[in-house]
Amino acid sequence: MVCRFSFKRFTALAPVALGLFCLLAASAQAQDLSAPQAEAYVALMPQVRTFANQLDPALGQRLRAELQPVSGEAFRPHARGLDILQRQQPNQFQALDQLARSGRFVNAQSWAWVGDRVLMGYAALKAEAAYPQILELARSMQTMDPALQAMMPPQFQTRVAQIGVMAQEVAKVSEADKTVLRPLLPQLDAHWKNEWQQYQSSNSAR
Repeated sequence: MVCRFSFKRFTALAPVALGLFCLLAASAQAQDLSAPQAEAYVALMPQVRTFANQLDPALGQRLRAELQPVSGEAFRPHARGLDILQRQQPNQFQALDQLARSGRFVNAQSWAWVGDRVLMGYAALKAEAAYPQILELARSMQTMDPALQAMMPPQFQTRVAQIGVMAQEVAKVSEADKTVLRPLLPQLDAHWKNEWQQYQSSNSAR
């Protein structure tokens, strides 16, 4: 009787469990960066740069100051910058949202999600080429003695923390994302080469 009840209960719940499994699988697949998403982001980069250059200089300075890696927080500069823009310049946010929609994105939020994936994937590819030991750096930063870090000058503490965040974020980038982005490196270099060179110089100077 118990076995019969358990079997009936199992057969009743099986479709529900299967449906939940399919839903979870679809959600996981939706998190993968696709080639069309990355290509749409790259195609929109010149227009986004023009848009950014037209922002109020004071807002631009705040964005540069706040969109830095912070220890204990995921590095998502597109999403965070979008949130600041929405709160401080709603009209400019609407303009960016329209720009994103014109570039085949659902809205500005979806553009920001793709942008952060593209940015971190690009950083991972460049870091692996320039710093093959990037994964070891990420592990060492996780186990650094807080007392040792506290002995460093404040500015150096901030810089070390930022490098640690970036190393850990880069280490999280999936091989699937890197595969999607590798063919787009020439276009991404054209837009971000100066920023990447400045980042390399700032690291080598320390």
